[in-house]
Amino acid sequence: MARLLCLLLCVFPIGAKAADEIWATLSLHSYHSKRHTYNENNLGAGLEYSSSSFPQGTRLVTGFYDNSFNRETVYAGVSYTPLTFKDFHFGGLVVGVTNYPRTSFLGAFALEYEYKKIGVNLFFVPRVSSHLFDTAVTALQLKFLF
Repeated sequence: MARLLCLLLCVFPIGAKAADEIWATLSLHSYHSKRHTYNENNLGAGLEYSSSSFPQGTRLVTGFYDNSFNRETVYAGVSYTPLTFKDFHFGGLVVGVTNYPRTSFLGAFALEYEYKKIGVNLFFVPRVSSHLFDTAVTALQLKFLF
């Protein structure tokens, strides 16, 4: 928890403006294309911060979760979801991550659904290389607007 607090102080501004949005996220579950011994109960928490000074669809993200290798991962990065249809947003994200065997960065396609003060994030991490991560992953988060 101390790691998350440290990340928050580094990534998010101390005085958020009224036009800014802060979402709390709950990491829940993932599905791996290769049915192996991966951990798919990826419980964790995080925050998303958007500002009126950012380009439309841009958010800073940070948090932690239990990763596919049963290790705690702390992440921080940026999501960009400029494509919008009603309450759906599509784009991607890039995050720095801890406790993965062969990488310290992950990229994913992102699909977000937001309605009033509740939302869902669905991420898809494609299989890039068997040397990096030998499975594609789909991950699920719930989120709540402060």
